[in-house]
Amino acid sequence: MTRVRREKSVFRTSYGFNDMHFFSHHLKIPTLGYGPGGDNCHAVDERASVKELVASAKIYAELMTTFAG
Repeated sequence: MTRVRREKSVFRTSYGFNDMHFFSHHLKIPTLGYGPGGDNCHAVDERASVKELVASAKIYAELMTTFAG
């Protein structure tokens, strides 16, 4: 992430309900969510900049092509 965004990553806890809840709570699979920064997450007027969306897409692509887990 640092290579694409050129800044240190910030990690936070997600308090909302999402698909990860099923995997982590019910199936006991460790999970990590990641996405673009933006304003008013999950609200009617949720928005993210194109720069954030492109950076996130690059990070997803790198993860899918280099992860050896």
